[in-house]
Amino acid sequence: MWTDPGGTATASKHLINDLDLTLTSPDGKRYSGNLFENGQSKVDDGFYRDRINNVEGFLLNNPTRGIWTITVNVFNAPEGPQDYALVISGNVQMGHVDLVPSALTATPPDLEEYNTVNLETTLKNLGNRMIDVFDILVEQVDPDGKVTILHDANFSSLDGGRSTRMDWTFTGKRGTHTLRVTLDPDGLVPESDETNNVLELVYFFKGYDVRVSAQEAEVHIDPGELADFNLTVSNRGNVPDEFRVSITSAPPGWSAQLVADTFALDAGKTTPVIVTVIAPSNATAGEFADITFTAKSLGNTTKTRSLKLTTVVNQIFGLELSAPRSHLEMLPGAESDFTLRINNPGNGPDRYELLMPTGFDAGWFPTIPEPYLVLEHRSNGETVLRLAAPNPAFAGTSEEFTVTVRSTKSGMEARATLSAEVIQFYDNGYTVSVREVEGEVGSQHTFPVTIDNRGNGPVNYVLSLGAPTPEWSAGFELSNVTVPGYGWTTVNVTFTVPQGAESGASDFSLAAIPSGGDRLQQNFTFNVLQYHDLEMSITYEDATVTQGMDVRVNLRLRNLGNGVEDVKVLLPNLPSLWTFDIESDTVSVPAFGTVDLTLVVHTNRETRGGDYPVRIVARYGPPPQPTSEGTVKVTILTRADLIVRNGLLETSEVEIFEGTLVQLTISVENQGETGAKDIYVQFFIDGAPIGQPLYIPEMLPGALETLTTSWNANVTGLHELSATVDFTGDVDELNEDNNRASTQVNVEPLVLKTSPGFGPVAMLIALATLAVVVGLRRRRDLR
Repeated sequence: MWTDPGGTATASKHLINDLDLTLTSPDGKRYSGNLFENGQSKVDDGFYRDRINNVEGFLLNNPTRGIWTITVNVFNAPEGPQDYALVISGNVQMGHVDLVPSALTATPPDLEEYNTVNLETTLKNLGNRMIDVFDILVEQVDPDGKVTILHDANFSSLDGGRSTRMDWTFTGKRGTHTLRVTLDPDGLVPESDETNNVLELVYFFKGYDVRVSAQEAEVHIDPGELADFNLTVSNRGNVPDEFRVSITSAPPGWSAQLVADTFALDAGKTTPVIVTVIAPSNATAGEFADITFTAKSLGNTTKTRSLKLTTVVNQIFGLELSAPRSHLEMLPGAESDFTLRINNPGNGPDRYELLMPTGFDAGWFPTIPEPYLVLEHRSNGETVLRLAAPNPAFAGTSEEFTVTVRSTKSGMEARATLSAEVIQFYDNGYTVSVREVEGEVGSQHTFPVTIDNRGNGPVNYVLSLGAPTPEWSAGFELSNVTVPGYGWTTVNVTFTVPQGAESGASDFSLAAIPSGGDRLQQNFTFNVLQYHDLEMSITYEDATVTQGMDVRVNLRLRNLGNGVEDVKVLLPNLPSLWTFDIESDTVSVPAFGTVDLTLVVHTNRETRGGDYPVRIVARYGPPPQPTSEGTVKVTILTRADLIVRNGLLETSEVEIFEGTLVQLTISVENQGETGAKDIYVQFFIDGAPIGQPLYIPEMLPGALETLTTSWNANVTGLHELSATVDFTGDVDELNEDNNRASTQVNVEPLVLKTSPGFGPVAMLIALATLAVVVGLRRRRDLR
């Protein structure tokens, strides 16, 4: 609006000085004065100018928020200079506010976790108008994404073009933390630039830790030998560190050595360490040495780990056998003892068994009063073999035999050769000539009994034979006989071994009752030979198991023979790395009796799935040993095998910009033959977990599960996204190396256009409107 010089009434155009008013919006739209449509100013798409009025104005009901520009141009002013007035009304302000955080620092840098760090920043108002109050929000985001509010309050009165300094403190666990300062977080303050209110800083907390592991923490060695413990020391911190290792002193007589004592490791790296322990040469079996290995972080000496290493001495077995008297002279039927001296030169206690010698001629009967002898290490003891000479026996009858002593722990044996001879004696009596001292069931045996009458007149002898049981058919061929003086006669004795006789010794009693003089009596032992026959039956409940599980088999051994059978159960063709346990390696089955056994077959974790016949052999009897056999078919199911299907980790976005919320998806499949339970799946960004792990309660064989999580791409640059199935390692799998999938993505920065504030616009519009109203009234008055 301006006051125009007076013109002439007859002029075709009354306006002398002509001014043009232009309004430009924040988004660049141009409005010309007095260009209206439906009562409001409209955008000038051409070049409209009012050449008639000295009042030009604008009217906008909903102006865009931001800075509006009013321009006054002179089109023609022949009677200048020309003054003018601007009137702006509405919700407008002169000037603008622009809040900006800057110079964000955290000191001191690179502290260890949970130490206190100072955080400082400068708050600036880049505008030209004072702001009375605004909010300040300070946040800390830890490596797990957890957000902690350090400050959330308002700040009063910051003039335009002025700044102020503020500080806070924070702490946290090891890893990378993001510190974020946000001015006017809720957008309550109109600003000329709303995109510069946030400032972030990354701070790294150091962490120290150490871990120690060993391939074997207990080793068994012989006396005088050395054991190498292969250990691994791991840097479990997130920064390079130096470590010192040490061992405790060895017990007297032992020695322990450590190859190195100090070394440096990068974060997450490991190094091998060898500890050598040497046992004393005179160590006893079971003697042990406990050595404690300790690794200490020099970055934080409170971080230590220790591991006890145990070395146990094996037992060394030995056996020496001797006989102080290796030859004895004996009377017929007499018993004599051979003393046997046993020496244990080993380094541990042992139990020795004196085995019954065999191969004696008829009539010689060995016995062992105490077959077992227990000796401590490097000690000796004695035992006895008792031998009965035959009766009758001619003078000069001799027997040479070998005795054997066996270690019941090691199976080691030692032998000694002994001999005995029958000496001559003079007397009268009778002789029983037993030609056969053993036989099979059903066999018939006959032997003569010679009655020697050393008297000088005839004597009548009533003969009788006492059999072991009534089932034996036994007796003399004559019930009585008369022998002349100084003479002798022979009478045969016959018996048949019954079919149900058990193997072993059976005692007979021969008697001759003379018509005058002392009663004559003779006993003899007949050995029933053993025949062998064994039947084995097999039962089992379920032979379908997962790799590494056990199969329980019940065996019944039935002895169809007449003697005790020592039966050894074998599994000769077990698949590779399978083993078995049985209650007893060798079991004795009584004659005509049964014994039940439980056999446990231990399958191997690495066995392929499929059917495996397990052959069970019961070996018994003397060589060549007969067998009774059976087969169990064991079906092996493979363990669970969890994989990321096709090894793919898929993202919902192809091009990812800063601030985008991206969906991450994988498909988990169980390709094993056994189900899996309690499965945890973790997504990672650059090795750091994304949120909490996802949980799958159970996956049956062949099951497929699709899992999705969200990731906010708030850091630009190249990143690795990954997912690990069973990242806790709790599921026993066939293959532990196919549980991970990963992909690389690039997060592009998001470029935003600056939008100025709308403060001045309403004022400009109000001034323009007022100018229009005043101008119209003045022209009306002039008319």
